[in-house]
Amino acid sequence: MLFISAVISPSGTEICAAIALWVALPSFISDADIRRTDAVTVALSGFFLIAARPLGVLLYAVVVGIVVIASGSIKNLHTHVRQHMVVYGIHSIAAVFMIWWYVFIFNSVVDPQMTEGLPKISLGAQLLRSIGDIPRVIDESIGNYGWLDTATPRPLALVILIMTVTLVVIGWRSLTRSAKRAIGLLGVACVVLIIAEDLNYYEILRGFGVQGRHLTPLLVGIPIIGARYLQLSNRGKWVAVAIWSGVIVGSGLAALRRYSVGVIGDNALDMFSHPVWSPPLGIFWSIVLLSVTAAGVGFVVASVEKVQH
Repeated sequence: MLFISAVISPSGTEICAAIALWVALPSFISDADIRRTDAVTVALSGFFLIAARPLGVLLYAVVVGIVVIASGSIKNLHTHVRQHMVVYGIHSIAAVFMIWWYVFIFNSVVDPQMTEGLPKISLGAQLLRSIGDIPRVIDESIGNYGWLDTATPRPLALVILIMTVTLVVIGWRSLTRSAKRAIGLLGVACVVLIIAEDLNYYEILRGFGVQGRHLTPLLVGIPIIGARYLQLSNRGKWVAVAIWSGVIVGSGLAALRRYSVGVIGDNALDMFSHPVWSPPLGIFWSIVLLSVTAAGVGFVVASVEKVQH
C-alpha cells in the first residue's frame, strides 16, 4: 500500500488518514478516560496524514487546531500533550522529516528553468484566478475516480450533498458555540488552502493545478464535526446508511465503466456485454463483491453506532 501510494498518488492514504483523525481526535482530546484504541488511532492516522506528502504537515496542523477549538480544550492542551508525549512525539518526528524532505530534497530537484520564458501575471490576477477555482475544487472533492474524467455521477453527488447538508443542519442545534466557530474557521481554512496551493503551483509551473483531492482531507471535517452530536432515530440511521451504501456502489460502477470500456459516448452498458478489460473476478462478481462489502460495512457502522448510544 505504501509503495503504491508513493509511486501513484498519496491521496488515498491521505484522505483515509484524515477521516480517521477527524473522528478519533475529538474524544482523544476531550475525554478524561482515554481508550488505548483511541490513542493508537490518533497516533497512526496523524502519522500517515503527515507522511503522505509534505502538504500533510499543514493539513495535520489545521485538523488539530480546528478540533482543539471545537472541543474548547485550548486551556488544557499543554497538559494533554504532556500526558500523551509518545503520540505527539511520533507526529513531531514525521513532521520534521517531511519538512526536511521538502526543503532539501524536493526543492533541490525543482528546476527554475521550467518557468523561463513563460509569461507571468500579477499577484492580483493570480488571486482572482485562484478564487475562481474554488467552486470547481469543491465539486471535484466529492469524488473523481481514476482521473478527472470520471467524477461521481451527478445524481449520486447531489444525493450525498443533500444528505450531508441535512445531517449537519439537524446536528447544528446540538453543537456548542465553540464547535460552530470551529466549523466557520474550517470553511475559511479550506478557501485559504485552495488559494495557497494555486499560488504555489503557479510559482513552480506557471499554472494552476489544485484539485479536489487536495481539499478533501479538510472538507470531510465539516460533516464530521457538524454531525458529531446528532442523535438520529433508528429509521433515520438506517436510511443514511442505505443512501451511503447506494452511492458507494453507484460510484464504483462509474469507476468500473472507465476501466472496462472508457467514458466516451453512451457506452455504460457495454461493460456487461463487451468489456475491453475486466477485473480478475469479472464484471458481475466484482459488482456483487462491491455491493456486499458496502452493505456489510454500513450494517457494522450502524450496529456500532447503536451500541454506543
